[in-house]
Amino acid sequence: MTVEELYNYMKAKHPSLNHTAFLVMLNDVLRDISKETFIYSYSMTTSTVVGQREYELPLNVLQVYRVDYDGKEITEISEGQVTYTDIS
Repeated sequence: MTVEELYNYMKAKHPSLNHTAFLVMLNDVLRDISKETFIYSYSMTTSTVVGQREYELPLNVLQVYRVDYDGKEITEISEGQVTYTDIS
């Protein structure tokens, strides 16, 4: 089923539904599904800077699931102390 077919189906059931509102709702549903199923997950890398504590992420990042540094998963950061899990 295409988006337009879905819109026409929903419009038949809910005549007051406008196209913009439908697209907003559809995007919300797709975002929820992708969060729950990890269907749109990917990995990324960035260069670190000594003394920098925060980094900008792309706007399409919904959630960070894991952070690795030097081939090790970071499991906890507190007061400058880093706890690693070796993943090599």
